[in-house]
Amino acid sequence: MNHKFWMKTLCAGTMFAGLAFHAQAQTTGAVAAAAAAAAAPTNVGEVVVTAQRREERLVDVPISITAVTGDTMRSQGITSATDLDRVVPGLVFYTTASHASPTIRGVGSTLTGPGADNPVAVYVDGVYQSAASALLFDFDNIQQVEVLKGPQGTLFGRNATGGAVTVRTYQPSNTPEARATLSYGSLNETTVRAYGNLPLGDQVAANLAFFYRHGDGYTTNLFYNSKIPGPKEVGFSPKIKWTPNEKLSVTLGGLFVNHRDDKYEYFGPYKRRPAAFSGTPGSTFALPGVREVNQDFKGVWDTHNRNADLHIQYDADAGTFTSITGYTNYYGDLDFDLNQAPSNTGYVHSHDQAQTTSEELNFASKQMGPLSFVTGVYLYHDNARRQQFLWTSTDPAIKTLLSISYRAQILTDAWAVFAEANYDVTSDLHLILGARYSDEKKEFNFGSLANAAITGTNSKTWNGVTPRAVVRYDLNDQSNIYASYSQGFKSGTYNPSVNPSPATASNAPVSPEDVKAVEVGYKISSHGNRFGTSIFYNDYKDIQVNIQLSPGILAYQNAGKATIYGWDFDFSTNLTDDLVFSGGGAYTHGEYDDFPGAPHSDGTNAAVTFFNAKGNTTTRTPKFTGNVGLTYTHKLDNGTLGANAGLSYNSGFFVAPDNRVKSPSYTLLNGELSWTTPDDRYRFAVWGRNLTDADKILYLTGSNSDLVIWDAPRTYGVSFTANFR
Repeated sequence: MNHKFWMKTLCAGTMFAGLAFHAQAQTTGAVAAAAAAAAAPTNVGEVVVTAQRREERLVDVPISITAVTGDTMRSQGITSATDLDRVVPGLVFYTTASHASPTIRGVGSTLTGPGADNPVAVYVDGVYQSAASALLFDFDNIQQVEVLKGPQGTLFGRNATGGAVTVRTYQPSNTPEARATLSYGSLNETTVRAYGNLPLGDQVAANLAFFYRHGDGYTTNLFYNSKIPGPKEVGFSPKIKWTPNEKLSVTLGGLFVNHRDDKYEYFGPYKRRPAAFSGTPGSTFALPGVREVNQDFKGVWDTHNRNADLHIQYDADAGTFTSITGYTNYYGDLDFDLNQAPSNTGYVHSHDQAQTTSEELNFASKQMGPLSFVTGVYLYHDNARRQQFLWTSTDPAIKTLLSISYRAQILTDAWAVFAEANYDVTSDLHLILGARYSDEKKEFNFGSLANAAITGTNSKTWNGVTPRAVVRYDLNDQSNIYASYSQGFKSGTYNPSVNPSPATASNAPVSPEDVKAVEVGYKISSHGNRFGTSIFYNDYKDIQVNIQLSPGILAYQNAGKATIYGWDFDFSTNLTDDLVFSGGGAYTHGEYDDFPGAPHSDGTNAAVTFFNAKGNTTTRTPKFTGNVGLTYTHKLDNGTLGANAGLSYNSGFFVAPDNRVKSPSYTLLNGELSWTTPDDRYRFAVWGRNLTDADKILYLTGSNSDLVIWDAPRTYGVSFTANFR
């Protein structure tokens, strides 16, 4: 399926959906203007989001948002963050080293070192995740995931220049319930998910989510003629809530995850024979193909998360006071072959740690005539560390430590104040004005692990103001148009490597990056049918990029400026009482306006050259992305028959500023058939993922070595779910 077919299909779908939805809204009502008040109750099936720090109808929020419920994620087989791009147009999700690395509308990051925050902020129950784990969505307690597109610098602040991914989990309630799902499929993948909620008296309730996953790997290591190990994951998330009265609630939560998935540290050559494979011919030095590697060293990707959060909420007469206290603790061991080849030239061992504490105090007012507002303060501290050892051999008797081995620590202390006001100029015309002031200091402590004499400390403080202004006009109670201007600010940081070239690069920080964005959109929601579309323009300056100067030597730099613009839409409509059709699409054009000193590599160990990448396409910016889905549910006398299918497309994107290597286009098809007993207690399902067996890439780099990690092939299986209420 080429992009022209998709473009025609998505354009036709947009026009049809927009006209049909607007016509339906007109017929069903020129609803009375009074019904448009903010206090109006939501309709059955109405999507509710918290993108503006209060519960609102999706249609009323002047931001391009894709909201995915936990039920939708489960039925579509979305079990990790990297799967979200199947249902979110304009989103690219990578997993690099210990980081889940999302890019929205071409704004993302290739930085992977300690303290290198992603410009797409990830929040779980209001707590910022500094080391965003791709594991967060494996639990069965996800209520909804909201992907906010464009800068969210006012209300979400920290490093949300590209957007934000917010995850809401189920809160403890007074309704006892329990459910468990057992799934078995290809590659001997066994998954167990369980969730339970239990009231503990009139004022206290608790819930607990648990998951376990284990399976075989799908990548073959030609050197050992065997598959690399598959995933081994286990985690649980408890939560307890105390509600002493109608106004006050206190919720304490935790998250404990152990995640081993070595495929993230097995890199195979991509399309060309690297220098390490140009020696003795034969089976030992065979060039790997799709889902193959050929290396003597066994990679390790072993990570752990220990999180806690405390939410205190008090509903006063004037509004709601909220305190969100967060603590996250991440540590991991990451080992990989130094030259990704079957020659004993050494390996890399990294140990990463990050401890983060945060506190937010905010107040969301009730409607005071035409005015409502949100204001607050935010405090943040992060201690991110890495020790990276580069050894010349796997043989303990002869191995020596290379001089580029290093230790790095980045201490971050940040604070911010923010406020945003909503003013109803008339019953139909609404104005939003907001701003955030951010102050961030980073201290960089570095040293060589091979030479104790190389050590040092540097620090720098950055600050900035990120405003937001929105005008929204209600066409009726079910539809509106809006225009917004917003800015995002991502603080500077330091290069963790102590031996880059030029030598000063290790001590000089990269400057903050800045995004100024304009968005114009239209939304409608009527009788369970939803449609939204927007056009956007981003002025992207001082882009932080990670470049590889030579094997094992990385450096950060700012990439001048770029212009990114495009258009996106999403929709959901009830074709019949039993059949729902949904989908979305995005067109994104990103181009460097100026990028002097951009690196160019020929994919070998030859010296990197530098040029101006002006006119080149920005990295991880596919021209076209889209998805469509069908969900069928039909009640029978002996149960409920269910079926769903989801098709997603990505036109491909460049992975480096020189535009030499491109991640190819792909189309994915997933599906599920299910039957649920009449009492809704038991559910049996047959599922399939990547049914067309597409060769999708998880990770691709185009620097001194063109290295690739492939996603899974076609898989299928069965699942059984038991519900008790």
